[in-house]
Amino acid sequence: MGAGGDAEEGVELEAVREDEPMTDLDMSRACVESCVRFREGTLKSSHVFASVSCPILHKLEEALFCFTANTTEDASILSSKNATPVVLPFLVRFVDFDNKVFLEFHQIMTDRKFRTGKQLCTEGKLEEGLKLMKEAVDINPTKAEFRGHRAYWLQENGQFDEAKKEALTVLIKLNPSYLMAYQVYYNSCLLTGDVRGMQDAILRMKSCPGRVTKSRCKIEENEQILMILKEFCVRLTDLEKTKNFYEILKICKEALKIAPYSNEILVKKGIALFGLKRFAESVEAFKEIPSYSTSFRLLDIMSKAEYLSLKFPPAMEYNRQAIDLLNEAAPERKNLIKFRESMAAISEEIKEVLIAMQNKDWKSMQERAANTKNLINSGSYKNERLKLQMMNFEAGAFVQQKKLDEAFVLVNEVLSAWDTNYEALSILVDINITVGKYHDALTDLERLKGMKKGVDDQMVDRRILEAKTKQQEMKHATEPPTRFLNLYTMLKLPVGATDSEIRSQYRNLSRTYHPDKTRHLSEAEQNDANNRLLKIQTAYGILSDPGRRNNYDKGLAALESRNKTDSKNGLVIRLEENRKKYPKVFGLASSSEEGIPSGSSATPTTAPSPESTVTSKKRVQQEDGVISPDKVKRFKAN
Repeated sequence: MGAGGDAEEGVELEAVREDEPMTDLDMSRACVESCVRFREGTLKSSHVFASVSCPILHKLEEALFCFTANTTEDASILSSKNATPVVLPFLVRFVDFDNKVFLEFHQIMTDRKFRTGKQLCTEGKLEEGLKLMKEAVDINPTKAEFRGHRAYWLQENGQFDEAKKEALTVLIKLNPSYLMAYQVYYNSCLLTGDVRGMQDAILRMKSCPGRVTKSRCKIEENEQILMILKEFCVRLTDLEKTKNFYEILKICKEALKIAPYSNEILVKKGIALFGLKRFAESVEAFKEIPSYSTSFRLLDIMSKAEYLSLKFPPAMEYNRQAIDLLNEAAPERKNLIKFRESMAAISEEIKEVLIAMQNKDWKSMQERAANTKNLINSGSYKNERLKLQMMNFEAGAFVQQKKLDEAFVLVNEVLSAWDTNYEALSILVDINITVGKYHDALTDLERLKGMKKGVDDQMVDRRILEAKTKQQEMKHATEPPTRFLNLYTMLKLPVGATDSEIRSQYRNLSRTYHPDKTRHLSEAEQNDANNRLLKIQTAYGILSDPGRRNNYDKGLAALESRNKTDSKNGLVIRLEENRKKYPKVFGLASSSEEGIPSGSSATPTTAPSPESTVTSKKRVQQEDGVISPDKVKRFKAN
């Protein structure tokens, strides 16, 4: 059955007005008409389907492919392969076409598919473009241009492994002188930190048969970059042995400028950040690794980082993903499950602590916090910062119950391990103000200013003003009046001294400060000695006269009695009561004010440097693990 006969049997093509859009039927008929004209020689192959839309071309292509494969499938089978049903009845009539004709059609449509895909990639539609380019490569896998450009756009899309594979296929099987394939292969290896791949790419460049390609490969420059990356890898290996996380992080940052998608370097960066207690940054570094979700070890580290940051929901989710990657018999699976159970128990207890705090049930809050602390200590993975935070909750509950000794011991323990803990220092300030240790409270309030980001220092300033006011009141209540001259003190004698003791002491002091004895001194020192001598003579003049001394002693006794009574104001009375009531608050540290021990003086006043932080294993850094008011809200919501 010939094509001409088919046309004579009444396949009439309806004219379509220019102002009306073409329907599927119209485009299908246009396809058939193009086939007929091509066979009759009145239409060149390059013009076939030039005015037909891509969807119809794609469906017609599938039908043509079936014919070129010498299939005997009928129209219904072709329809199941997404060929347009309207086109098929016409195509079946041309089954006797020469296979070369269909192959030519096939090649034209493949080229068009490739060009369309390339254009889409250029416009930034990489997923759509790469899909079309993949289809073109599948149809014609031996065309180096198709594979080379696909490799380039795969690299641009971050699919480096596939890009390397495609570029190598071109160099090994199709065209060993294809410059784009060399560039894609080397750059993909460089960006991912694949040192062996870079070495292989450079060797292939050196042995490239094409002179022009070889001259444009920048072999020397590429070798220098390779040596730099190798040096980074050697240094990182040495630093890992000493666990110098600070230096590891510095080198990783430099190496990632050269190989920003290196999984190996990103892993080292994440581990270094974890070692430096920068847990949130550690998780983000691991997320940059495309395959992190397929590594149970990375997921386990991410889970622990989130747990140490007090982010329980993501911690448990990463833990679940890690467990799912392991089979039932894997020993690591049991440890992960144990860690998950521990996190779940701690999470529930923390919620109970927060509920008790909201309800102002201080006894329950203290007990829950202590229980949570014990769970953390006995857990499969220690969280020192979370334990210290629970101690803060426990101390806060003790303060509310007026158990200041217990609270004081707890916050001092927290500050000895975490000297920049804002909550612990705030509790200590409250304790010191409550018991009357205003000097210590002022010292710690000054440390609180600017310690925590996002906290308004106006509240701290108000507390400083309050503490200073109380301190001044205490000072006025306890110091003797300055207007009263104690004559006995001037002569360095007790109040009950005898007349002979007064005469003897007066003579000794007069000789000491006599001008003949002070001539060798400076003018200022001589003036001071003269003033002292004048006071000594005045005191002796009164105390050596029995009548005047008797009157003075009576006045002195009355004044001291009045001062003693007046000084017993509320602050002093409360201070004396607090000394007896809270011996630990007044007895844990050395005296700093009026004989009052300082509870905060035992804690360092400066934060550790980055270098000391790296080497210190017992200190706890101030990170996002603090259970601040906003975190309490988020935690309760979770």
